[in-house]
Amino acid sequence: MANFSANFPEAIHEMLENIKTKGISKKNFVLEAIKEKLGKKISILVVDDDDEWREIIIEQLKDEFLVTGEATSGSEAIRLYKQEHFSVVILDVLMPHMDGVETVKEILAYNPDAVIIILTALGQIEYALNFGKMGVTDYLVKPFQKDNLIKRIYEAIWNRYCKHQAAYKKLKTLIKESKELEEENKEKKD
Repeated sequence: MANFSANFPEAIHEMLENIKTKGISKKNFVLEAIKEKLGKKISILVVDDDDEWREIIIEQLKDEFLVTGEATSGSEAIRLYKQEHFSVVILDVLMPHMDGVETVKEILAYNPDAVIIILTALGQIEYALNFGKMGVTDYLVKPFQKDNLIKRIYEAIWNRYCKHQAAYKKLKTLIKESKELEEENKEKKD
């Protein structure tokens, strides 16, 4: 399956060019544009040991995204993720054998840019907040509204894109500064 990431920058740049004519906030415009251009190309892996919750999540997402994977355990999620490189992982925190913490560590070790949204129960919010330090993109408290989950997925993708853009700009600046230093050193030698 083709990963949506390859077409993402071009699609965003095209949309940003048109933003001035829309009269809405940049973030809302971009989220709507991502939804319009990439929605069904965004592959989702849903990981929850609770069959009922997993099915509810899949049902909520199937009209909006490409829900191409489901797992009942952390180890199964890691195996599937390595096979398919899902755009987004929706992951329950408490699971037997391998919990959300270990699963997140494994997925992020394999792909530091993975977009992971953690699902947690109300009493586990402190636990979920620690995931942010690990590199998790976002978290949601169960039960949640379908629209909120969908919005969080689009925002997580947008935030990952912004992170990449910032890193790219920083790299370009470093390369430019390095070339300037190289030229200065060359002029000093001459």
